Parts: sequence; C-alpha cells; structure tokens
Amino acid sequence: MAIKLSELKEEIDKVLGKIRDNSFSSNKQIAQLARGSDWAFVIKSQALIESSLTRLLVAKVNDIGFLKLFDKMSVSQKISLLKDLNLLESCEYKFIQNISELRNKLAHDPNEIDFTFKKYLKKLNEKDKLIFINKYYFSHSNEPDKKFMEMFNKYPKVAIWISLVPLLTLINSKEELIRLSFDIDEKSSNTNEKLLKDLHPDLFINQLEK
Repeated sequence: MAIKLSELKEEIDKVLGKIRDNSFSSNKQIAQLARGSDWAFVIKSQALIESSLTRLLVAKVNDIGFLKLFDKMSVSQKISLLKDLNLLESCEYKFIQNISELRNKLAHDPNEIDFTFKKYLKKLNEKDKLIFINKYYFSHSNEPDKKFMEMFNKYPKVAIWISLVPLLTLINSKEELIRLSFDIDEKSSNTNEKLLKDLHPDLFINQLEK
C-alpha cells in the first residue's frame, strides 16, 4: 500500500512552502549584499553559495552527522562531489567556480581590498571584457543577451546579483526536494509495514520470539 494521496499532497505543500521561505530568505541576504562594497559583495556571495552547497550535500546523505565533514571540504571538493552525484549542472558549477576563483583572488591579496568591478573592467580590452562578463552570467540557456551585457557594463555588481538569485533558489529547491523524497519513502515504508502487520501478524510474532 503506497502513501496516501492526501499525505503526498501535504508533503509537497510543505516543501513548496520551504522553497518559498528559503528563496525569500536568500533574496533578502543577497539584497543586503548589493549595498556593500564590490569586494565585500564577492566574499559574502561566495559564503552564501558555499553554505547552500553544504546543506545540499547534507540533504543528499540524509544525515546531519556529516555536516562537520562537509563544512571542512573546500568549495572545489564540494562541487566535484555534487557533480558526481548529478546534483549540479555544467552552468551551475562553472558559475560557482568563477565566483570562487574571484573570491580567492580578492581575499588573498591585500591590494585588492579596494577592488571594484568598474575599475577592473576598464583595464580589459573588449575580448577579455566579454570573457569576464560571460563568467558571471548564470543561465541554463545561451550566452548573455544584449540587455544583460549593457547592465553588466553599467552596473556589474547588480548584474551578478541578478544571477545569484536564481542560482541560490535552485540549490535550495534541490535540497528541499531531496528531503521530500526521503520523507515520502519513509512514510511509504511505514505504511507498507503496518499493512503487512495487519495481514500477517504471525510474521512479526515469530521475529519477536526469536
């Protein structure tokens, strides 16, 4: 006997609510990032992404006991593991890698504390500028359109901020869907066990006697 349809709907409603809550929470955090310096924006954006990756891994193994282990892993290790688990698509891990590389560059060089995207873009020729912009465009579709290019040239931090929102929302959604899957499996297993006990109580009596 499978899980009841009403119970399934209830679980789906719960996870959709969590996804909405997590998205709202993430978006609020990202909105606060956009008010700081470009340097702080990159550092904090990476922290938010890394935290989301850790939660996704914990959800996948369904054991909070692994939290400390995943926390100690580098971003590249987390990305590699999530790729092996088919939980990150190419455009997702490439964007994360690019943010991570920029973060490391800024965090490890004290001369970069006054980093701004606009100053950095001015130093680039048109070809290198296009490569840089493509690195921080997140989408499952094609290359950035004209509107995004114009926005990046005028307001680069805002353009990257816009890419962060769907990425974090997507990762949070994957986490909650994995948790939903485990919850449904558990409820279904409990339902099947109860039915078996009702139909064949002797099986369970024999186990207890052993």
